[in-house]
Amino acid sequence: MLTELAPVGIVIADAQKRVLHLNQRFTDLFGYSIADMPSIEEWWPMAYPDPVIRKKVREDWTAQVETAKRNHSDIISYEAQVSCKDGSTRQIDFRATSNEELFFVIFTDITERCRLEKQLRMAHKMESVGRLAGGIAHDFNNMLGVIIGYSEMAIDKVKDDTELLEDLNEILAAGKRSREITKQLLAFARRQSIKPVSVDLNELVNSMLNMLRRLLGENINLTWLPQNGLWPVKLDPAQLDQMLANICINSRDAISGSGNIIIETSNAIFDSEYCFAHQGFVPGEFAMIAISDNGRGMSKEALKHIFEPFFTTKGMAAGTGMGLPTVYGIVKQNNGFINIYSELNRGSSVKIYLPRLVNETMPQSQPQKPAVKGNNELLLLAEDEPMLMKMTKMLLERLGYQVMAAGTPGRALEIARSEKGSIQLLITDIVMPEIDGIALSEQIKKIHPEIRTLFMSGYTSGMVTSNAIVKTGCHFIQKPFSIEEMARLIDKILNKPADQTD
Repeated sequence: MLTELAPVGIVIADAQKRVLHLNQRFTDLFGYSIADMPSIEEWWPMAYPDPVIRKKVREDWTAQVETAKRNHSDIISYEAQVSCKDGSTRQIDFRATSNEELFFVIFTDITERCRLEKQLRMAHKMESVGRLAGGIAHDFNNMLGVIIGYSEMAIDKVKDDTELLEDLNEILAAGKRSREITKQLLAFARRQSIKPVSVDLNELVNSMLNMLRRLLGENINLTWLPQNGLWPVKLDPAQLDQMLANICINSRDAISGSGNIIIETSNAIFDSEYCFAHQGFVPGEFAMIAISDNGRGMSKEALKHIFEPFFTTKGMAAGTGMGLPTVYGIVKQNNGFINIYSELNRGSSVKIYLPRLVNETMPQSQPQKPAVKGNNELLLLAEDEPMLMKMTKMLLERLGYQVMAAGTPGRALEIARSEKGSIQLLITDIVMPEIDGIALSEQIKKIHPEIRTLFMSGYTSGMVTSNAIVKTGCHFIQKPFSIEEMARLIDKILNKPADQTD
C-alpha cells in the first residue's frame, strides 16, 4: 500500500473504529502492531496509561471534534504526548478525518521540534534575565562604590575609637559581601570583565584543593581524580575558582552529615550525530571537569529551574540562588556548555565542558607590585553619578593626587582644554550621557596626546567589553573598587612606559 511510503504513522479504521490497517511507520513510532490494538478504543489505555490524563485528552479531543463541526471542517487537529510500548513518550501531532465508512488518522512525530523550541525559549529567557541582572548589577555597583569608599576613608580617621571602628568594619564587610553578589549577577549576565589565558585545569584545581577542603569541612571527603594529558583551555583562572567554590558549596549543602564529593577531569569529543541525540551537547573537542556528590539530589521539576537566578532548593535563609546561575554565565561566556545530572536521594553531578585550546603556551605569573601613594600628579575624573564622583575624588586626593572632577563629558573636555600639558591620567566612567567614556578618551587624547586613561564601569557589554578597552591602549577597573585596588592600578599606569598596556 502507498501508506507504507509515508514518513508519518497512519491508521485506517472502520466506522466503529475497528483498525483495518496501520503502516510500518506507526509501528516504528509506538511499537504496536495491528495485533496489539484491534480497535482505536483499545489503543486509548495504551497511549494514555494515566486515567486522569486519558480523561483530559478524551475531553480535549471531543472539544476539537465539536470545533471542527462548527467550522464545517473535515479535519480534526490535536497535539498530545503519547506513551509507546517500551514506556517512552513522544509528542504527536494528530490529523484525523472520516467519511461514512472509514476513519483516517495521521500521526506526525514532533518530539524533536518541540525539544528544539523548548531550548530556544529557554535561551531567550536566560538572555532576557541576563540583561536585567546586568543592568541591576551596574546600578547597584555604583552605590556599593560609595559605601565601600566612604567606609574605608572613615576607618582611616577613627583608628583610636575601637567601638566605632568595629561598626565601620561591619559596614565595609557588608559592602564587600554585596560586591560578591553583584559579581555573581555579572557572571550570569556574561558581563564581568575577564582576562582569559591558556590554563591547565588540573593545575588550577590542584592549587585549590586545600581551600576547598576547608570550605567543605571535616565530615566531607573530597576526592580528586585528574586525567593525564588534559587539553588546555582559555579561561580566566579566577572564574574557575568561582565555579568550583559555588558548585562545591551546593554539594556540601546537599549532603546530610558525612558524604563524598568527587572532582574529576577528562578530555571529550562529540560529533554532530551524538549531539543530535543528546540534548544540550555541542560538537567539538573539550576539556571536561565534573563535580559529583552523594547528597540528596534534585527532582525533575527543580532541574528545570536550576539555572534561574535566585532559584534555590535550600530555603530562603540558606542560599541566594545565584551559585549555579553564576556558573552557567561563566561557562557560556567562555563558549562552553554545562550539564547537570541528578536524582532524588542519589546525588548530583555537574559537568562543565570548555573548548580545547590548540597551539598556545601557558603564561608565566608576574609578582604583584606593592601599592604606593601618588606624588601630587594631576588627574582628571569624569563620573556622572554625583555621590560616586565625590567619593572617588576624596579617595584619590587621600592617595596623594590632585584631582579635577567633572560630572559630564562636556565638562571634562572643558577642563582638558584649560589644563593643557599638565593632566597625566584620565579616569572616566564608560557609560555616561552625551558621549561614552571611550569617545571622551579619544577626544581628550587629541588635546593631550600623552595622557593615559583608566576606564571604570559597573559592567561591560556590547561595545563596552574588556577587548574593546584593550584596543584603545587603556586600562580598566571594575566597580565597586577598594582604595588598595585603585592605588595599585594608578601606580602601575603612571609608572610604566607609555607604549605598554595590560
